[in-house]
Amino acid sequence: MFAPLAFFSLSLASAFAFPLSMRQVAIEGKHVGQATWFNASLGACGITNTDEDMIAAVTMGIYDAYPGATANSNDNPICKRFIQASYTDAETGQVNKVKVRVTDRCASVPDCQPPFTYNVDFTPAAFQKLAPLSLGRLDNLHWEFVGEGEEGDAGEAGDSDETDDTDEET
Repeated sequence: MFAPLAFFSLSLASAFAFPLSMRQVAIEGKHVGQATWFNASLGACGITNTDEDMIAAVTMGIYDAYPGATANSNDNPICKRFIQASYTDAETGQVNKVKVRVTDRCASVPDCQPPFTYNVDFTPAAFQKLAPLSLGRLDNLHWEFVGEGEEGDAGEAGDSDETDDTDEET
């Protein structure tokens, strides 16, 4: 009589007992989440950045599940990957884009933990390419990984006008 309830409880408990990084997370492809901003410092990739750098932190679900990730966060292959992100201003319809490098793992605030897998945390300089800092949070951020992130690959982070043509070729 209690077996179905026990099975359901066990199934539900196991869904939350394992971190999102141990569950299936779509890494490649296009994602939709929220954008926030943070003050940069030493990131999970072992790189020290400033608020003027065009970098981002991805959620722990993406960072930890990235193929090749190990216990040493400095060696994660996600480090220095580029993200192409866009946000459409609801009032004007203007699409703003930015290209950033991943150099950090966002884990300390609730917005970076499950179920918020596809949120991205930007430096102030990068966030301002999308919208004013005063907004604080942007819904419907569209983003995807582009390039492999090695020095010289996929151009420099920052304004992303040069990548507009390549987005539609695939």
